[in-house]
Amino acid sequence: MKYLGIDFGTKRIGIALSDDGGTLAFPEIVILNDKNSISEIRKIIDSKSIDEIVIGLPTAGSGEDTIATEGAKDFAKIIENEFKLPVHLVDERFSSHNVFQDKVGKETRLARRQKIEKPIDVDAQAAAIILQRYLDTRKMS
Repeated sequence: MKYLGIDFGTKRIGIALSDDGGTLAFPEIVILNDKNSISEIRKIIDSKSIDEIVIGLPTAGSGEDTIATEGAKDFAKIIENEFKLPVHLVDERFSSHNVFQDKVGKETRLARRQKIEKPIDVDAQAAAIILQRYLDTRKMS
């Protein structure tokens, strides 16, 4: 099984892919959220033989829905209708934040610099974290 992970944002969409066995997630690319985003996602799905899609569901720190939650749910419905593949929504709380954390939970100097200089990379890395959470959950069940 091959999975596509998505970190949906109003400006950018982070994309991650799993390995062919569906056990590890890797950042792939960031695309702009514009009129071409669905066709860009289609190219990835077709070229990488994707079986299922995992989309991050943004919520407040408390777990409550926000305006962004509704946007991600609407996007998930579009994706599901467009591609006719299984779509899974996964709690994405702190996924972008986790990109910048080192092992002891402190932001590293390099991550701070990258956050300013290359924010686009963050979206693909966040998509990989979201996808990995889903893949790990599958392994435990």
